[in-house]
Amino acid sequence: MTCHLCSESQLQENTHIAWTDHDGNEYCILHAPSEHKTIGQKDFNDLIFHIIKKAADNDQWCDLSKTIFPWEIKFSNRSIGHKTPVLDFSEATFKSDLYFVDLSTKNRLIISNATFEQNLVFHGVDIEDWSDFAHIACDGEVRFQHCKTIDTASFNSATFRKTVVFRNVNFKNETDFSLATFKGSVTIESTRFLNESRFGQTKFEKQVTIDDSTFDKTEFIGTNFIGRASFRDLYFFGDTTFLCARFKEKSIFYNCKTSKYKLSFDEIKIAADKNITFSRMDMSNSTFLFTNVDKIRFHNVTWQLSPDGARHVSPIESNLQGNHDKNFRDISEEVLQDTINFYRQMKKKARDTFDDEEASRWHYSEKELRLYKLRNSNNLSFQRIILETYRTISRYGEDPLQAAEVLFYLALLLLASLALGGLYALGEPPFDITASRVAKGLRAFAQYALFMKPDWSPPAFFDFIAILLSRLLIPIQAAIFAFALRNKLHR
Repeated sequence: MTCHLCSESQLQENTHIAWTDHDGNEYCILHAPSEHKTIGQKDFNDLIFHIIKKAADNDQWCDLSKTIFPWEIKFSNRSIGHKTPVLDFSEATFKSDLYFVDLSTKNRLIISNATFEQNLVFHGVDIEDWSDFAHIACDGEVRFQHCKTIDTASFNSATFRKTVVFRNVNFKNETDFSLATFKGSVTIESTRFLNESRFGQTKFEKQVTIDDSTFDKTEFIGTNFIGRASFRDLYFFGDTTFLCARFKEKSIFYNCKTSKYKLSFDEIKIAADKNITFSRMDMSNSTFLFTNVDKIRFHNVTWQLSPDGARHVSPIESNLQGNHDKNFRDISEEVLQDTINFYRQMKKKARDTFDDEEASRWHYSEKELRLYKLRNSNNLSFQRIILETYRTISRYGEDPLQAAEVLFYLALLLLASLALGGLYALGEPPFDITASRVAKGLRAFAQYALFMKPDWSPPAFFDFIAILLSRLLIPIQAAIFAFALRNKLHR
């Protein structure tokens, strides 16, 4: 007579048959349904502790898979000893609360595919090997608190139906929450993810709050934040991406630090009439490719500036410049154009909030990257000529000093054309230059500059140059100077 659910190692325990179903299948005391256990809570738990200690003494794997636990049980070094084997609770069913308290182990903990009908609590544990929580289903609350070390941990495809709390936990190696579903609220507080962590396609159906925690390289790829998401006082010391994440409610990133690492919000989706707020953050290494920035609010944030502080520089543009343009063709036209669009959107947001200084920086950034794109297309287009000229004569209408300098040189050129025309009219040298002729030339210069009919005009070619300068180029440059000066004064 043997239990048809027992593994080979479980059969060695010689646990007696407690129940036989209608089909003649026999079940031992471990696998029999709760109502058919033939012993009480204390004896059942003592049996579990005995099996664990025996496996530890024999340096064996402790197989408690598919076991049905009807009563609350607490695992600690006090109850199972300080020498712990690999603990395998895969596919087990816990009808009441399960506690791991003040437990230190150097071996694996396997709870994959287990079902928890009540609460699951880890408090003060130190697990120095792999922990497998993949595909677990938790109907009660789940709490991990004050855990010194949890090594590599997998919660892949797990389902949590009530509140989940990770407080003061150290995840030493990789942590995987991919495809997990959280139906209740989630709190991650004072927790450190010291290696790569993954939340790919994880679903948070209620509010998720992540406070005062540390993350190494982290992926929130395709994560679905159905409830409000709050990220506060975090430190990312590895590249972090929210690529294609979806936010269904208002969310906030507050005082999150990234140091030199990239923080990507590319292609995120934000629900209609909702928004995301970034506050008190350095956004220098953040990207928002193919993301609707109109639904994002920036408050008291900083961006990477060019060496002269005149404009903002996105990480995309920094990489291009750092590689001396050699990788331009490795970046798609769509990415480059979307970065230009991002600059334009940020310029509009700055203008909407009457922040003229920021609007100026974003405007300068937009034009510079657009010109960069045109230069690398190897085509001398009309648009490129216009942008090159606009950049030279006023730095896109943002530098009145540069505009004034160009205006001054144009005026000198007008004066030079009149002087050369006058000398040409005098014939061969030596020239008979008198004070009256100099005065006549200066008077003509003033009349040309003031759109007045001159009393004297130089020969035809020089007259054409003077008219071109005084009637077209100087007025345009004067208007650009006035525009740049206005922008400067507004800032």
